[in-house]
Amino acid sequence: MTAGLRLALAALALSAAGQPAGAAAPASAQSPDFEPWQGPAQAAVNARLAALAHECRADMNRALNYDPQEVIIAADFNLDGVIDPVLDQSKVYCGDSLALWAGTGGSPVRIYVSNAQGGWDEHTTGGFAGRVELIGHVPVWLSLVHGTACDGYGALPCAQALIWGDGAFRSVADGKTDER
Repeated sequence: MTAGLRLALAALALSAAGQPAGAAAPASAQSPDFEPWQGPAQAAVNARLAALAHECRADMNRALNYDPQEVIIAADFNLDGVIDPVLDQSKVYCGDSLALWAGTGGSPVRIYVSNAQGGWDEHTTGGFAGRVELIGHVPVWLSLVHGTACDGYGALPCAQALIWGDGAFRSVADGKTDER
């Protein structure tokens, strides 16, 4: 990452940090390459979107294309009363290209979980067709993943369920060893 990009991302994060949900970002924070997110964790989400916009412009000379209502999903994963946004990159495009961040294993999914210090921790997973389901009162991130996650092959359907516990996302695969 160049010093100029780090400076631009820092300026974006600082200018957006104090904005309440729904407030317009200052004109200096607006990028011609993406529409800034207005909501929980907006500084962290917008820093990620700015990095994606930069990558899109640098790699393909195109602008970032996404609909914030489609890309950002929200749930309170750690049950602290603060909404945690999910940035689903399967719905973020570089111009009209679907290939920059997508493949047979899906796309990156960034989950921003609020922390006790008032900030946001970014957790990355992957897959496609992800969504939040409530099981009882507990939000669970469900997504389709590459078949190899289930000891199969790429086209074989496989699902992943992530739930928050002990300061991290957990799944049934955590701590398991191959017993073959």
